[in-house]
Amino acid sequence: MKIRAKLFLYKEGRNKPFESGYRPLFDFGSTSLVSGRITLPLEKKLVYPGEEIKVEIDFISKGYFGKKLKVKEKILFSESKVPLGEIEIIEIL
Repeated sequence: MKIRAKLFLYKEGRNKPFESGYRPLFDFGSTSLVSGRITLPLEKKLVYPGEEIKVEIDFISKGYFGKKLKVKEKILFSESKVPLGEIEIIEIL
């Protein structure tokens, strides 16, 4: 499943920028962490802490979602238990 989203990378938590292809875990509730690949716009090479950008995200576990995702829904993402940022869904593709 692929979406377009507004992504905000927190200033705290991650010290380095990330590039297209970054695969954090997205938190869909207490027992549901799902991996997703973030694709940046062609003109953007890196996303730095504190930055906000529109991206596309391809979730690895496509069968999990069904019709669970909603436009304007906000979802945290991380590499471990500490959130590194959040997304807000703009469009479900």
